[in-house]
Amino acid sequence: MAGQGGKVVDYLEQLQTQQPQLSEDIAELASLYQRKLWHQLTLKLEACFAKTEFNKGDLPLQLYNNFIADFGHKINLLKLAQFAVHVSKHIRDHAAAVAFLTSVVDKLAEYKLPRSEEPTLFLRMHLAQHRLEMGQMAECKELVGDCWQRCSARPVVSFWLQHDGMADNVSTHAHSVCG
Repeated sequence: MAGQGGKVVDYLEQLQTQQPQLSEDIAELASLYQRKLWHQLTLKLEACFAKTEFNKGDLPLQLYNNFIADFGHKINLLKLAQFAVHVSKHIRDHAAAVAFLTSVVDKLAEYKLPRSEEPTLFLRMHLAQHRLEMGQMAECKELVGDCWQRCSARPVVSFWLQHDGMADNVSTHAHSVCG
């Protein structure tokens, strides 16, 4: 497997040795990565994360940091954000989960790619959830308010929120939850 993608492929080879029960899936991930089949790789990652075996211990975080982060800018950014949220749910410490999600938001900003607004909003709402669970109401309220402002500023979102009468409900709920 060594060669293309050096460090990443080396990590996957090491992971196969450490997790022989996942060897077949990991080999497929490596093959898709080496062939640069980003969509198929995304689908395979979704399938892997749906398996209990891929969600034990810190494997989701290690897989993200040593594998997904390498090609994250090449896949659908909303899928990247979904992977990050999945990983954050397997981080027991809320502060560490917040740090992880914040690093992903920062990385999305570094990419400066079109269509990064929705994944960023998605991540920021999950950051707000962690802040709420940590009892950090002011930070939660600030994140929710910022996300609400960004969402309602988007013409299509604003139209549908107003059309469905949701604008007032979302705002009221956000303020009741966060203070």
